[in-house]
Amino acid sequence: MMNKGYELILFVLLLMVAIHEGIAQRISKNTKAELIADISEELKKNYVIPSIVDSMVSLLNQKSESYSDFPQELAAELTKDLFSISHDGHLVVTYDPITYDKMVHPVDDDNPINPWLIEELNNFGIREAKMLDGKIGYLKLTSFYPGSEAREVLIAALNYLSNSESLIIDLRNNGGGSSYTLKLFSSYFFDPDVILSASYWRPTDRVTKSYSEIYVPGKRLTKIPLYVLTSRRTYSAAEAFSQIVKDHERGVIVGEKTGGGAHSGSMVALSDGFTMYISKGKPVDPTTNWEGIGVTPDHEIEQESALFKAHLLALDSLIKTKEQEGKDSRTARWYLNGWNATPFHLPQKSLGKYVGNYGDVEISMDQNNLYFQQKKRLRFLMTPTSESEFILKDNDYAKVVFLGNQPFEKIQIESLIKKETLAKNKTN
Repeated sequence: MMNKGYELILFVLLLMVAIHEGIAQRISKNTKAELIADISEELKKNYVIPSIVDSMVSLLNQKSESYSDFPQELAAELTKDLFSISHDGHLVVTYDPITYDKMVHPVDDDNPINPWLIEELNNFGIREAKMLDGKIGYLKLTSFYPGSEAREVLIAALNYLSNSESLIIDLRNNGGGSSYTLKLFSSYFFDPDVILSASYWRPTDRVTKSYSEIYVPGKRLTKIPLYVLTSRRTYSAAEAFSQIVKDHERGVIVGEKTGGGAHSGSMVALSDGFTMYISKGKPVDPTTNWEGIGVTPDHEIEQESALFKAHLLALDSLIKTKEQEGKDSRTARWYLNGWNATPFHLPQKSLGKYVGNYGDVEISMDQNNLYFQQKKRLRFLMTPTSESEFILKDNDYAKVVFLGNQPFEKIQIESLIKKETLAKNKTN
């Protein structure tokens, strides 16, 4: 069996050779005419919006003599002209001899070159899965990759986060991917056999409905509140998930309006190393068709601030839910107060009045910063949130309050489970 490291090197080398050949060689006038004819035929037969096909075909034929003779440049020019009429970001012509050859001459091989191998090294788009303050789960997805390996990694991430109080799903850099992986992912957040979406498919001239899976490996997360982060780079399948969440009122969308790619389709081989991704399907409900429009968030905010905003929303909602159910909300409230805390500027000359020993706690100053150390253990940087209150960097479970008139006579260490007051040592 071929070592995957060698497989990756071989794939990259072949790709570099193909790109180099594509840049260096010219194509003939007849090849160019054949390519335009192939594109025209595919558009007439399968493109999702038939009413604009004639206009696209006419434009390609009108400009056929002026197109570049270099394959890469030609593919870019054809894509640009198709977009000028369709405004469809999915409709793309590419010069890719390796993919073309695999599509035209599929090989039954136990060790095929895996075009997704590079993404395997990126963990199939599962870039981060962790628990944030307040038991809020966080899952960062950069794509919905196809294949059983990708789905296994996705399932593992969801099972890891299954005990979260709420879940933040970060799709800000997700450009889409496999509809099958999307369906599996969506199914975790709905009961079995729920209609997720409906779409029209041009090749069959039929409307099909997508249902949540009857079975998913592990625990369904049907009750967990969802917060979906979006940006202008959120596209295609990532937008579809955002729209599903919005249509079913299953969660809250936070961030920027998405890119506007609602169409679905597939890759087709044209001729002489050229391929085209052609849109063949679209959502059937015009009120939820985000093509060229994008999905509008419930909380529209710059994408850089979306995670912070979603975390605050999740904590605030969690507090309200627990209080309505008569449950303990202290943990969520503690973290919400901490996240809402605004850094406070203290003049450098005033820092000395905080320094001293309070019981077994030493407050010290180093390079114009205050530090907290208890029982000679770890030392924590103190960040002021007011003239008398400080939070400790990298210590989520405590804050320090200085009590009394200046100079301060006592400190109070507050945590989730207790408050401890320590007087300033007389020897200071």
